[in-house]
Amino acid sequence: MSIATRMKPSPEPTSPDDIESIFVISDLHTDHRENLEWITSYCEGNAEPDDLPGPNDALIIVGDVSHKLSHIRQTLMIVKQNLNCRIFFIWGNHEAWVLKSDKEMNTFLSIGKTTKIKRLCKSMDIYTDYKLLGKNHASPCFVIPMDSWCDSTL
Repeated sequence: MSIATRMKPSPEPTSPDDIESIFVISDLHTDHRENLEWITSYCEGNAEPDDLPGPNDALIIVGDVSHKLSHIRQTLMIVKQNLNCRIFFIWGNHEAWVLKSDKEMNTFLSIGKTTKIKRLCKSMDIYTDYKLLGKNHASPCFVIPMDSWCDSTL
């Protein structure tokens, strides 16, 4: 079955109550061109169909996409536009970094930066908060993103 066939049965991803499988991917680091090219190719269907989430699936993107909001937006748009599934985003240390060059963020605090990222996700219908998935199946699962920081001096 081709990815086009797999993605056409439903114009919208299924309800979270009907999710059957959960896919997880992390550390995309799409501020590196070759990584952005890889995720674009993957989402456009250049992978085995069983390796791609479909309308009855959820995809959890776990942190370290980029420290730049523009790269995070671009990456999430590529995923959202090409994969017909429910999407979660859990920020990582790269997203929380506040650098002097982060003029687009207009904040000097990690909490302000991650709040802007969560707003971006909400505007794209991407989950950043807890959610029960697969409630209509025998083995439902909670996805519970946790906001936390580490202290590198420990």
